[in-house]
Amino acid sequence: MVTRRAFIFDIDGVLVEPKGYQAAVRATQAYFTHTMQLDDGVLVNDDIYALFEACRVTSEWDMVPLALAILLEEILEAHPELCRLEDLATCMQAIRRLPTDSLPGKIDYRTPIQALSPHLKPQDYPAYQVLKLAQSNHSKAETASVPGFPLFPTLVQTPILGILLAHTRDIYRSPTTCLFQQFSLGSQAFERTYHLSPDVETPSFLLEYDQSLISQNIGQTLAQLYQSGDLALCAYTMRPSLPPIEAQVENKGYSPEAEMALQLVNLTGIPLIGYGRIYYLAQQVGWTAEKMLKPSPLQAIAAILAAVTGEELPSLHTAIKVYQGITGALDSLTLGGDEIIVSIFEDSVGGIDAMRLAGDFLARAGMKVQVHPYGISDHPEKEAALQRLQIPIFHSTEEAVKLALA
Repeated sequence: MVTRRAFIFDIDGVLVEPKGYQAAVRATQAYFTHTMQLDDGVLVNDDIYALFEACRVTSEWDMVPLALAILLEEILEAHPELCRLEDLATCMQAIRRLPTDSLPGKIDYRTPIQALSPHLKPQDYPAYQVLKLAQSNHSKAETASVPGFPLFPTLVQTPILGILLAHTRDIYRSPTTCLFQQFSLGSQAFERTYHLSPDVETPSFLLEYDQSLISQNIGQTLAQLYQSGDLALCAYTMRPSLPPIEAQVENKGYSPEAEMALQLVNLTGIPLIGYGRIYYLAQQVGWTAEKMLKPSPLQAIAAILAAVTGEELPSLHTAIKVYQGITGALDSLTLGGDEIIVSIFEDSVGGIDAMRLAGDFLARAGMKVQVHPYGISDHPEKEAALQRLQIPIFHSTEEAVKLALA
């Protein structure tokens, strides 16, 4: 029996320390807080960033508007006269004119984030889920005794909550995502990607601040094993990316952030199943990308198949068939082995849950597959979340990869 090994890597927190994203979160939030003339003490710190991730809010496109909503809720609660304002810019200018001593110097982000966490469900964007929860629970007396509820009781009375949370994946409609992408990509790359004039002149925070979490030696070892055919590889990420390499499509709106990370760790050219790939597939089949991204097993199925076949677009289309339970879904692919042993290196509960489910789906489709998760985290709250999965946890990717290679 021929056994193949596949290593599948999340990117942020596993291959790359996303210092660029963290800095872009703070820069984006600071742009809004400085407009309101608020103290920098209201900005989120690294612990809150990690708390968001531990509570299954893993995309900065959700973190930034949720943090801004938490901040505005506290201000509007103290100044209910601002609830009559109907747009974000007017509200911020009104806050700017308030007496400084009536504005917060610090914000408790931890309590509302922890209150939200149990109510977030897979397969929908957290910001949009929070908006719907807030709207449905508004004025419900039975939620008054539930910690953290009702959600955003003041802000939900204004259109501003919808402006912040309804369209976080639409660069042309979300003020926070649009600005965040400018800091992430840099002004020039932002304009090339989205054909929009930037609001700020800035270098790319991803290029300036991201740090590799694997040594050059480990990177070379992985690349050599991949080139020799002894190890299948794939990156599996929520990061924006280009469409599948086999797709003939204009790249407008597809941001190459996952590709930038793989370049940093010298793994350019390995299969990649990122947001752009999933978004392209969603457009092709008439689904929505949020239903297909992790923690959905569909993205994980595609990542396993792309690793062992080296083909992205066929793997994506096959993943749909496997997910739907279509008989003979794997018949068109060459898997290159009788059994596939998958090692998944992840720092999030959702990504590991999805990969385990993907193994079950593929087994039902006829593939002999074993999934071995390696949890990666050196942050107490993220580590505690991973420990509930009863998997081995490592403080460094390097340590986990060395063990898996052995």
